[in-house]
Amino acid sequence: AGGALTIGDVAQVRLGREDLALRPRADGQPSVALLIRKRENADILDTVDAIYALLASVELPEGVEARVFNDLSRQTRNRLSVVISNGIGGVILVLGVLLLFLSGRIAFWVAFGMPFALIGVAAVMPLIGITINMISLAGFVLVIGIVVDDAIVVSERIAFYIEQGVELEVATLRGTREMALPVLGSSLTTILAFTPLFLLGGLPGKFSWAIPVIVILTLSVSLFECFFVLPSHFVGRHHSGPGGTKSPERVVDPNEPPPQERRGRGKARWILALERFYGALLHRVLRFAPLVVIAFAGLFVVTI
Repeated sequence: AGGALTIGDVAQVRLGREDLALRPRADGQPSVALLIRKRENADILDTVDAIYALLASVELPEGVEARVFNDLSRQTRNRLSVVISNGIGGVILVLGVLLLFLSGRIAFWVAFGMPFALIGVAAVMPLIGITINMISLAGFVLVIGIVVDDAIVVSERIAFYIEQGVELEVATLRGTREMALPVLGSSLTTILAFTPLFLLGGLPGKFSWAIPVIVILTLSVSLFECFFVLPSHFVGRHHSGPGGTKSPERVVDPNEPPPQERRGRGKARWILALERFYGALLHRVLRFAPLVVIAFAGLFVVTI
């Protein structure tokens, strides 16, 4: 009793390094970090929304608060908003441009091909194991700008024959058949350009395979809409009347001008002037075809 108490009496002292175990902090305050990982087939947006709902419903002790850091769903939401805004903007721009050159009915059905293709692919994605994520949304961003090109080409050719005075059904069939090979060739070249992504192996291949699948599916649905849905809208109203009965034949006015004079009547004057200017310029340029080829070849060599 009354003796000195040393550290060795109550503990063991050893010379060594300081124990720097993991000490999580948040904004400089001591904290407990909880890392949450979603299941492989779970939707990241639904998972994060459920976590926020759970945090809002839990009552924490006084002085304790829950904060969310490194929310990766924000990138997915931003990419999704880019796809939606680009899609809406693309439809508006396509409608605006087509209304300058084609009728309102044709412009509407051409623009309809964009949401038709995107919604069609979104409906097929769960069947092949693709979810809405950063990779699949990147595929949509890549393909959204080329999804209506084939419909524009086909509809413009049909409108050309309609302006020539050809019957609507004949003009639709002729324009669609003439543009079938060019449109198929254009889509196939794009598909072939993305096909090498299937050859990536390892971890990158497991992530990137969704991009060519999205591109190929979107172009395939767009081709279906271009060759089957779009032509039916051209002739649908003309072929059937109310109740499915055949519409009466077109009555020709004896005082109506011939088709050659009717051509271009529905176009704006500036478009007709632009067509005349382009035709005259092209006629002059073709007189010097060898020089034009040499000039473009030289520009190509310079830019390499």
